[in-house]
Amino acid sequence: MRDGSSYQVDKLEGDALRPILQCQAPCYRCQPIGKLQRPSVTDTSGFVAVDRYAKDYCTACWQPGRPQKFLMQVTPYVESSGSGESTCETSCRPGWTSNGDKKFICQRCNIRCEACEDLGAAGDRDRCKACSRQYPHSYGETCLLRCDTFPGPQHSGDPALPSGTEDVGLYQKSVDSCGACSQPCLACSQDQFNCTKCDVAAERALFQRDADGPNGRVRQGTCAQQCPTSYFMNKDAEIDGDPQWVCEECQSPCAACADSADSCLSCDGSDGRSLLWERNCWRECPKGSAADLATSKCRKCGPNCNRCSV
Repeated sequence: MRDGSSYQVDKLEGDALRPILQCQAPCYRCQPIGKLQRPSVTDTSGFVAVDRYAKDYCTACWQPGRPQKFLMQVTPYVESSGSGESTCETSCRPGWTSNGDKKFICQRCNIRCEACEDLGAAGDRDRCKACSRQYPHSYGETCLLRCDTFPGPQHSGDPALPSGTEDVGLYQKSVDSCGACSQPCLACSQDQFNCTKCDVAAERALFQRDADGPNGRVRQGTCAQQCPTSYFMNKDAEIDGDPQWVCEECQSPCAACADSADSCLSCDGSDGRSLLWERNCWRECPKGSAADLATSKCRKCGPNCNRCSV
C-alpha cells in the first residue's frame, strides 16, 4: 500500500497484483468517508483497516498536462446520504471561474454576475460578462441594482467594486446598461448631459429649465459656476436629502436678485415698479431718496433733505 497516493495494491490474482483505485477517473483525489476492514495481504488470518472513499467526489484533479484539471465542487458531500457533486472538468462551468487559483479550483462568480471572466487572474469572479437577475444593469465590468451614484455609499464595502475612486453619477443608458454622467454632474437623467445633481465641493449649482425635445418640452439641467440673470444661487437647498446648490428664479418685480427670490438687484418694471431701493422695487422713490433714471435706482438725499433730485 502507498499512503497518500491515489491508488493502493492489496489484492493478488494469480501471479498478478491488482490495483484497487481509491478514486474514479477523472479524480486525482476524492472524498474520504471512513475505514473499511479487509483481509490482510500479508496475514491470511487477519484483517487490516483501509480508508474508504466516495470515489466520484473529487477533491483534487490531475495536473498539469491533463485536460480535466479544473475542480468543480458544485455541492458539498453529505456522508449520511452519500450525495454531493464534485468532479474534474476541462474548464469551469458557466457562472464559475478559477479566479487565478493555482490549483484550478473553480468558484462561483460574484452574485452580481450571471457569467464572469476566467482569464486566470485574481479578481476574475468580479469581472462580469453578463449580469444576474438581482443586478440587471451593467456598468463596465460590474453589474448594479440600478443606475445611480457609483461606487457611492450604498455600495461601500462591496469587494466587487473598485475602491479609492471618486463617485460617478450614472444614468439609464439602455434597458440593461448604465452610462456615466458628464462632469461635473453627480447625477443625471435621460442622457449624460442632463444634470440632476452637481458637485457642491466644486462650487457648482444646479440650473434647470424647460427646453424643447423630440417628444415635447423636457426638463434640462446643467451645473453652473454662476447662475444666469434672473436667477440666484440658493446654497441651502437639498435634493434627496443631500446638500445642493441650486439656481432658483427671481420673483417679479425682480429682474435680478441675490440671496433670495425677492431680494432684488434690479427691477423688471412690472406693475410700474421699476426703481430699485434697498433690494425692493418701487413705482416712486420713498421719502429721503430721488430717482436716478439712468440707473433705475433711488439715490439717498442729503442729511437735511426729505426730497431731492439727481
